[in-house]
Amino acid sequence: FFLDTNHKATAAFDLDGKPQIFLPTVNNLGNYRTICSELLQNPETEAFLRETIGIEEPTLKDMINNKILPLYENHSVTDDTEYFKILFRYYNSECPNKEISAYLLELKKVIYLRNLNRTFSSPRELYMPETNFIKPFVADKPQCLIDMDFYLNLVGDEDELKKFFFKLGVYEELYYVTNE
Repeated sequence: FFLDTNHKATAAFDLDGKPQIFLPTVNNLGNYRTICSELLQNPETEAFLRETIGIEEPTLKDMINNKILPLYENHSVTDDTEYFKILFRYYNSECPNKEISAYLLELKKVIYLRNLNRTFSSPRELYMPETNFIKPFVADKPQCLIDMDFYLNLVGDEDELKKFFFKLGVYEELYYVTNE
């Protein structure tokens, strides 16, 4: 157990091995629980925490797991602008290839995306808006179409954005079942 900045004892990792306490960053972006600064005045102590215990500064993955995904799980996200940029950036440039499937699986469980009504829907309830075959079927249901312009303005890379959406479960084509 280690003392945090409030002098409360905490374990370095939870039962799943996720970090619960971090080394402080310059601005403590994300408001993480960090090691008491008095403990870090000795360079040997900091080296021990880093090298032996494995306590580090929070990473983008830590921000996603500890701050962003819990907000989605609790349906507390009302403006996904900054969160989506972080989730997409991690997927597109920082997530190791061997972890992408697990990351997408975790996102599929909790994420909801902005539709043309400016409300949120599960990716499995959304279609890409530019598919011509779909337009006649959903013209009066803008909640069925992902707000591609909104997300494109956030990240700029249309091809990678579409790949991301398809992997999350957004439909490219309209599927229907007949009784025949």
